[in-house]
Formats: sequence, structure tokens, C-alpha cells
Amino acid sequence: AASPHVATRGRILSALYGDREAPDCADKLLNVMVYEIRKRLRAAGAEAGIRNIFGRGYVMTAATRDRLLDVPEEPVAPDPLWWAEAHRLRAEGASYRKIA
Repeated sequence: AASPHVATRGRILSALYGDREAPDCADKLLNVMVYEIRKRLRAAGAEAGIRNIFGRGYVMTAATRDRLLDVPEEPVAPDPLWWAEAHRLRAEGASYRKIA
């Protein structure tokens, strides 16, 4: 049985999209978000081996791409303007190419 502290990508998509079916671009959008957060952490001098923060309260370990661990402490996350842009692009059905 999965730990109650582990969220799958499906649970993240469910949190983002509710009862609506996630668009085909959703998984790529998650990857872009993770890439952007890793880039910001590296720019801030974070060690490469640390857990990579994913959005609001989630971290992604390098060894486990498809499982997201729930962390209780305040996460390090992209600034609100970046999130707003990501949500806007997602609402428009953005592709990886548009976001990247």
C-alpha cells in the first residue's frame, strides 16, 4: 500500500483539474514546472542532489519521477507570477512548445 504521504501524478492532476479530464498537455506541463523549479533552485545555489520542490507542498525526488512526496513545511516554489502564467497557458491548452 502506498504511503499516505505519497501523491501520484494522477492525484496532482486531479487537484489541478478536478472532475474535468486533464488535457493531453498536462503531463508535459508538470514536467515543465518541475524543470523550471529545478532551474530556480540551481540558480539559488541549491545542491544538485536535494529533493526538488514541486509547487505548493510537493517535492519530486530525482530517483522517482512519477511519485510526489507531500511535505508539511512551507515549500520553496516559483513566484506567483510564474504560477499565474503557467495556469493561463494551461487554461489555453498550451503545448510543451508554447511553455518552453
